[in-house]
Amino acid sequence: MGFAGFGEEPLGRRDRGRDLVGEVRARGRFDATDVHVMAAITNAAAGLTLPAGYTASVVAGTPIGGGWTTLGVVTIPHLEAGLPRIAAFDLPSTSLPLPASLPGNSHFCMLAFLHSAADAFTSTQRNADLLTLGDRKVAQKNLHIVEFVGTPPAPGTGPGRWAMLLVNGTNLRGKRLIDLVIDARRFKGALNVVLPPGLFPAKPKTQAPRFTVGAATMVKAWAKKHQTDATRLFHEAKYPKAQFELLMANLKVVAAQRPLTLQGGQLARIRGLPLGPKDRYGVFIRIEPAKGTKLGASMSFDVSQVDAKSAAFLGGSRYQVVVNRKAT
Repeated sequence: MGFAGFGEEPLGRRDRGRDLVGEVRARGRFDATDVHVMAAITNAAAGLTLPAGYTASVVAGTPIGGGWTTLGVVTIPHLEAGLPRIAAFDLPSTSLPLPASLPGNSHFCMLAFLHSAADAFTSTQRNADLLTLGDRKVAQKNLHIVEFVGTPPAPGTGPGRWAMLLVNGTNLRGKRLIDLVIDARRFKGALNVVLPPGLFPAKPKTQAPRFTVGAATMVKAWAKKHQTDATRLFHEAKYPKAQFELLMANLKVVAAQRPLTLQGGQLARIRGLPLGPKDRYGVFIRIEPAKGTKLGASMSFDVSQVDAKSAAFLGGSRYQVVVNRKAT
């Protein structure tokens, strides 16, 4: 068995959610019965980790926990060889921040698992990226939750779009130096990366030569407004407590930091950042498409963390940017 693909379909506005769909197929010559498909989401991070013992939860069809929200289990009674089937999961707004007024992390990662008695899920790999690459019974999907009402400021005229990415060392066995690699070769515009003090390079001109160091005033103004908006929504019961606490804790850390600005069209890296197994940092990125970008234009960029010595891939995330208002 295996996944042929995983995507998403929009629900009606009243639902304020999305329908997640996965195409499942029997890759061998024989049919499969009672195939269980489980889906779970968590905050996107460069180095996602599954909790210890999650394999037993996948087999039993119970929530995997450990910071992951299990959306449910879909059972396919009969999976015919050569004839894919669809497993669908509802992703309501009750599981995520309100899409119309996102003050914090709107970037999530979803994993889907396959299990059946005839072809059991047995992997114990906890690194989500390595698990997806090495096991056909696992699929991974990045979810970017965006507003469905209102019109955002045109590129170059407003505060830009902000995203938060968690950089953590839970998959590491000891303290080491990592490089934060940003592949903006498919992006036109500018990316402002705001790192917490624990990750900000000591010598930006040599450790991050393709970046320019901006002023802290822009970050300070944005962080202050963001904290106010998040607090209001939290007291209006429109923002989950865990997300609110995560956002506020990370905003306070970066509020006085200077941004590192990277112009699009480049592959760049911030070198030699210390990271240990217990470290977890919130990195904020201001995404600003170039002026004159056409309506409907689609671009992307990747953020990855790699071992500074061996260049081994330790995790990452891709951001898809779609412009829904022409820049002036």
